This record gives sequence, structure tokens and C-alpha cells, in this order.
Amino acid sequence: SLGSESGIGAVPDLMIENPEHQEGGHFGKSVSSGGDINNDGYDDLAVGADFQDGAAEDSGKVYVYFGGPGGVDEIPSIVLESPFMSPGHFGTSVSLDGDINADGTSDLVVGADMLDGVESMEGAIFVYYGTNLTAGSLDFVFLESPGGQPYGRFGYSVKILGGVIGNDRYDDRYNDGDWGPYG
Repeated sequence: SLGSESGIGAVPDLMIENPEHQEGGHFGKSVSSGGDINNDGYDDLAVGADFQDGAAEDSGKVYVYFGGPGGVDEIPSIVLESPFMSPGHFGTSVSLDGDINADGTSDLVVGADMLDGVESMEGAIFVYYGTNLTAGSLDFVFLESPGGQPYGRFGYSVKILGGVIGNDRYDDRYNDGDWGPYG
């Protein structure tokens, strides 16, 4: 239940299930809120499903649910899937709580920690600018593992940080894929 003076209730106000009903898709593997990707004044929700079938088996998907006066929509407003034909586990991690390009709209960062690069399971990060997503563009910035480490799992964990580096107005991103539990 939504929070109140008496706390959170025992019964949820909303339960969102895998919209594609795929068994083993890992819907909810990663979840992030706190960002407003469509600039309507309400926080939105990003849900990763890193084993969801898309372009390839286990390639992964991310579902974005817009918030509104009644809470979060039950049907995803945006569905993103890995642009690569490999089981890269797109959606292992998601972060939707910052504005990397300082355009006033929240952006989305997605980790795909098992994506093959030059090395096996190097991992990668995808950055989607909120203004592009709500305009219907699926353009993204692709960041490969800087070390080219086999099994480095770059993108295992991602987080948008607020203006930490350089004390500027730009939010920064953080990735601990090279130092995560499998790195």
C-alpha cells in the first residue's frame, strides 16, 4: 500500500506482473523509480527482465511504466529490448533517477552484464535520454567495458549520481560491473 501516517499497509495497492507472461524471464530482476522520463510531474518506474526473450533467447528487456495521479500505470508505456542478437541479459540493472545530459528530463541507464564484446561476457551499458524516449526514438549511447576484461560483467550494477564528478549541473553515472560480486 502507499505510505501514510500509519505506515505502509499489508496489502499492495498495485501488483505488476510480467506483461509477456514468460516463465523464467526474471521480470523484476532490477527496478528503479524516482525519475520522471515523460516530464509530467510524476515519477515513473523502470523494470528489468534480463532473461526475457527478445531479439534472441535470454537477450533481456526493460519495461517503463509512467506514473500519474493514481499511481503507476499497469501497462508499460515503453518496452526496450537489446539491439543485439545475443543473450546479453539486457536489464540486469536499471537506473531511472537522474538527468545525465541536463536537459530537464530524467534519463534511463540499462546494464547488460553478459553481453559479449571483444571478450566473452565483457558487459555493456546503454544510456537512453528521456526526451528521446518520449519522442519515440530508441537511440542510445552504447558504453563498452573500458578494460576489455573477459567475464568482467560491466553493467552488473548501474546508478545515476547527481553532479558528483566536477561539481557541475550534470548527473554522472556509476558502474561497479568490474568490482561487483562476479568481477
